[in-house]
Amino acid sequence: MTFTQVAIETFQKFRTPGVGEKMILEGNVFVEAVLPGATVAKADRRGDVCLQGSFSYSRVAAGPTWRFPNEIPIAGEPADVVFNLGKST
Repeated sequence: MTFTQVAIETFQKFRTPGVGEKMILEGNVFVEAVLPGATVAKADRRGDVCLQGSFSYSRVAAGPTWRFPNEIPIAGEPADVVFNLGKST
């Protein structure tokens, strides 16, 4: 899989302290833009509303929504994830 320059820059921002949290938790960018753009089976409008509404709660509850894009291995980071993936092959 090849990332476009826009995707690379977006994920770099996700991993930038202060910026990523704001984009993912306050702007809901990952749920409303990245996931739908990367999903083969597109959700209908009802599915979109369901997704958007389900992530509009507290930062603590939305933690996994922030954590997931930060755990996707890109360019050898995060090192622990890359290491563990290497062990499983």
